[in-house]
Amino acid sequence: MKMEEGMNPAFDKQLLALGSTRAGLEHIQNMLDRGDFPVPAEREYVVRWLARERKKRHKAYLQTAEGSAIRQANSAAWAVWISCAALAVSLLALWRTWDR
Repeated sequence: MKMEEGMNPAFDKQLLALGSTRAGLEHIQNMLDRGDFPVPAEREYVVRWLARERKKRHKAYLQTAEGSAIRQANSAAWAVWISCAALAVSLLALWRTWDR
């Protein structure tokens, strides 16, 4: 029997309960690494569920104040890199015109 997305709500609830414990999603990842899901279809389903849950939690985290601060810091870092690249291009253009 192949497990399709959302076909087993009880299994989804178990995964969500395990992922909501103090150990978190890392506990489920450790279970995967240990081989606690021997059925290939079940293992595949857990891998996809884990990826979706991580993505969903990361997206929710980025909506918090801390996530917003991280996004702003990343944007500032990119702005610094872009301004350095622009400065390098300007210096290169100045150097090429220096000999003429």
